[in-house]
Amino acid sequence: MQIMKAGCLYEHLRWGDAFVVVYSICDKSSFLEAEEYLSQLAKLKMPSYYYTTLLLGNKRDLDHTRKVSVDDGHELSLQYSCLFYEVSAAESSAGVSLAFQSVLREARSVQLLKTLPIRRKLGVNSVSKVLGNIFGKNSSKDRKKRPSLSI
Repeated sequence: MQIMKAGCLYEHLRWGDAFVVVYSICDKSSFLEAEEYLSQLAKLKMPSYYYTTLLLGNKRDLDHTRKVSVDDGHELSLQYSCLFYEVSAAESSAGVSLAFQSVLREARSVQLLKTLPIRRKLGVNSVSKVLGNIFGKNSSKDRKKRPSLSI
């Protein structure tokens, strides 16, 4: 597998924000390799990092020689939470274009989400302090037995 052998490829996977994993619907081994790539990608990127992945089944025009079902591709995409399309690059570029536009749109959305400020959850003590500041009861004599607030 290339990911394990090539340090350069590993580095590309670490900084990438969007990935396209392509397999042939006529070749079960290419599907198994795609599954391995998705697995390695999930391990390298770590769960806290947001990225977009597209699983793309190619050669849909050769449906009569199909070795990988649509359901298999769909299940794998659900397992790794990635987009899924089946296309025929030989018949038309429209399907390929649609798939790539979808992954780009998704990657842009993820980038926008990463720029939003992180909101901390306030603990009970923080909420009590804020409410105390609002209602002006900050002195130690006022802190006898105030009811607590939990959200």
